Amino acid sequence: MLTKTRALVLRKIPYTDHSVIAKVFTEDCGLLSFIVQGVQKSKTHNAYFQPGNFLEIVFNLKKDGGLNRVKETRILNNEMGIPHPVILQIQQFYLELLSASLQENQPENELFAFLMEQWDNLKKSSSWSYHPIQFTLGLCSQLGYDVHWGGYTSVHLEKSNIVAEYAPNEGIKPQPAWMTIAVNRIQDGQDLQLSRMERRDLLNALVLHLQFHAFPNKSLKSLAIIDEINS
Repeated sequence: MLTKTRALVLRKIPYTDHSVIAKVFTEDCGLLSFIVQGVQKSKTHNAYFQPGNFLEIVFNLKKDGGLNRVKETRILNNEMGIPHPVILQIQQFYLELLSASLQENQPENELFAFLMEQWDNLKKSSSWSYHPIQFTLGLCSQLGYDVHWGGYTSVHLEKSNIVAEYAPNEGIKPQPAWMTIAVNRIQDGQDLQLSRMERRDLLNALVLHLQFHAFPNKSLKSLAIIDEINS
């Protein structure tokens, strides 16, 4: 079936000397994999299938879940010039978090609109310290893992590991009160004034919350990059 949809390129993996497999999240079909030819040529579909690019693609959707082949490609976020290095680093974190969190048959339209908005906010902003926190909190909500830190939590901050539930006799403490307040303010659209250490701890707690629900057997490499941005 010929399908036209918008898509975000999450990552691509070398397949042969002249092709790659691109993992994309589409607005209408969710997660899909494409085989893209012409790796060594600039004027091919491969030139558009770069992680972080938003595309409009036309393809025949495979019903068996196999590799799709794109017929037409148009880039949607074709800004002039190279994005700021900090934006590229934050986008790398976003893409890694998405690649770890998204599952097949994920809700598409609202989530895709959220992602486009987050990418656009990065471009328009001159200060990026809170963007990773806002993105992670928003992604938790979009995926159905809302953060309600009014009491006990499933994340043990001191030991940095994940537990199934809070049990008073296990000595696991609730999240600090300031984290609950910070999350509530973000959800209400209010401004925050957090130190670098507080931003780091809050982001780590949110990532652990999402990890517990969406990718318990995976870890992220790009958190260290975000820590440098906060410095």
